[in-house]
Amino acid sequence: MFRAIFRVVAAAGTAVALVGCQVIGPSSISAGRDQYNAIIHSTSMDQTLANVVRVYNHEPTLFMDVTEVDAVPTFLGSVGGAATNIGANPGTSGGTIAGRVGSAVGALQYSETSTIRYVPLLGQALVQQLVTPVSVDVLAELTDSAWAPDSVLNFATYLTLDKDAFYPTLSTIAELYDKDFLQFVAGKSELTKEKPETPEKIAVAGSTIVQVETVQPKSGANDSLVLQLLPFHPHELDQKTQKPGDLKDKRRYLQLWARLLRIYAGTQPQYEIRLDKLKEGDKEKHHWTCGKLDFKNLNGPDEKNHMKWDIHWKQITDALADLDKNIDDKITNDGDFKDTLACLRPWIELRTAPVPYVKANATAPATNPGTPHQPDEDAVARQNEVPKLNLASLAPLMRTESAIGILKSATEPPGPEIEFLKPEEYQKIKEEPWNKYKHPSHYTLLPDNEDSLCPEEEKKKLESGGSGGCDNPPEQSGDDAITDRIGEWVRAWTKDRLRLGGMYSYEMQCDDVLDDDHIKMNRRLGHLRRLILVVVAPELPANPPYAKYFDRGRWYYIAADDEISQKNFHLLSMFLTMMAAPPQTPPLTPTISVGG
Repeated sequence: MFRAIFRVVAAAGTAVALVGCQVIGPSSISAGRDQYNAIIHSTSMDQTLANVVRVYNHEPTLFMDVTEVDAVPTFLGSVGGAATNIGANPGTSGGTIAGRVGSAVGALQYSETSTIRYVPLLGQALVQQLVTPVSVDVLAELTDSAWAPDSVLNFATYLTLDKDAFYPTLSTIAELYDKDFLQFVAGKSELTKEKPETPEKIAVAGSTIVQVETVQPKSGANDSLVLQLLPFHPHELDQKTQKPGDLKDKRRYLQLWARLLRIYAGTQPQYEIRLDKLKEGDKEKHHWTCGKLDFKNLNGPDEKNHMKWDIHWKQITDALADLDKNIDDKITNDGDFKDTLACLRPWIELRTAPVPYVKANATAPATNPGTPHQPDEDAVARQNEVPKLNLASLAPLMRTESAIGILKSATEPPGPEIEFLKPEEYQKIKEEPWNKYKHPSHYTLLPDNEDSLCPEEEKKKLESGGSGGCDNPPEQSGDDAITDRIGEWVRAWTKDRLRLGGMYSYEMQCDDVLDDDHIKMNRRLGHLRRLILVVVAPELPANPPYAKYFDRGRWYYIAADDEISQKNFHLLSMFLTMMAAPPQTPPLTPTISVGG
C-alpha cells in the first residue's frame, strides 16, 4: 500500500513539473503575445487619431510610448502523501479494522503578473521626433516602397517657390508617376556642393615654394529630390504598326514633362534644353529650333565668337509653353516625338538647401543631359560654349515639413488634407463615382461636402462677408465663382472620363495651363482633395471602426470600410515616428518567466 502511494505521489509530482515547464510556458506565449500585440497596435492608432483631433482643436499633442511589457506567469503545484498505522494488519490486535491507511493530496495554482511601462515623449526627444523636417531620403524611400507620391508630397512638402503653383505641379507629377513615366531619387545638388579651396602657394626662406592644400569637410548629405523621367516604353517607339492611342500617350508624356520643366525653369544647374541639339533657323530674327521647339530672339554663337551663347530662361519657357498648348499640332508622328524629346533635359532636382550667393551667376556645367552628374566626353572642349545660368532664385525649391507641421497643415485651412464630417456626408463622398474609379489615393469633394460640421449660423456669416469659424472659409474675393466652376467641372467627369487632364488637373484644350485662371482653378481643385476622412458622431457605428477617439461628448473615427483614409492614416502615422532619435540606452527586453 505504502509503495503504491509513493508511486502515485512521485508520478503526480513529475506530471506537475512537466506541465509547468512544457505546457504552461508555451501556452502563455500563445495566449499572451497576440493579445499584447493587438492591444498595443490598436491603442497606438487611437493615440495617433487623438493627436490629430487635438491639433484640429488647437490643443497640444501628447505621445505616450509603451517601452516595456513584462508578463510573469506563475504556476504552482504541490503533491503530498501520508500513511498511518504502519506495521498494523487489518483485523489483528493493536491494529485497526483497516490496518495501514494511506492518502495523497495535490493542489494547482496559476497566476500572471504584468508590468507595463509608459514613457511620455518630452524634452529633446519630443523636439527631435516632431520638429525635425522629413529628409529627401525618406521621401524617395517611401515612393520606392509603393506609397503614392501625391500622398507623400501633399503631406510633407511645399513643392514650389510660388505656393499657388503647388497643386498644378503636384497633379503633373502624380499623372506622370501613375503612367509609369517618373521615378524619385535622393541626391546632392551640384549647386550646393562645397568645392575644395584652391591650393595656396607660400614663399619661404630660400625661395622655396610650398603648396598648401586646405581640406574642406565633406558635405555629402543628400539635399535634393531628383525627378527622373523614365524612357517612353522603348518597345512602342519603333513598331511598324501604330495603335490609335499610341501617339496620344506620347503627346501626353511630352506635354507633362515640358510643363514641369517650364515650372522649374531658371532654378536648375543645367538648362532645360540641350544646346548641342539647337539648329539655326532665321539668322536675322535670331530664330533657333530643336525638334518641334521654336526659340525666338535667341542670340546663338556667331562666326567670330562661336563658343558663346546668350540665353535667358524666359526664352526657354516661352518655347515650352508653345509646345504645351499646341502639342497636337506639333507632334504628328513618331519622328517629331523622338526629335523633340531628345532636346529636353530628363531630370529636375528639387533642392531643400539654398544656393550660395557665390554661385548666383555660375556657369552651367557642360554635362550630358542624360544624367545629372556624369561628365560629357567633350566637356573640356566645350567649356566656353556654356552660358551663365542666371538663376531666377537662390531659395530652396522644396521645403519639407516636420511631424507637427504635417499635422497642422493637414487639419488647418486653406488646404487641409483631413476632413472632419458627419456620417451622412461621409457616405455621399464615398459613393461619388470619381472616388471609386481605379482606386484613387485621395478623395475629391464637391464644394457642398465641405464644412458639414459647421453650424448654419456660421455659414451665414461667411456668406454675408463676415468672419466665421468654419474649416474652409473663402480665401479671397472671387472664390465663389471659381468654386462654382470647379464644382461643375468635377461633376462633368461622369460624362467624359477621357477628358484632357482627367481628374488630375483642370485643363482647357489649347489654353495655357499655367495662366492665372488655370492656376486658381487648380488651386481650388487641390483644396477639395482629402487624404483622410474623420467621421464625427455622438455614437460609434455598429461595425467597429478602424481607429477611434472620444472627446467632449463626440466620437471621432475612421470607418472600417474606408480604404483610402486607412492607407493615408498609416502613412501619417509613419511620418509622426520616422524622425525619432535613436535611443541612447539599450532597449528593454520583455520577458516571460515561467517556472519549471
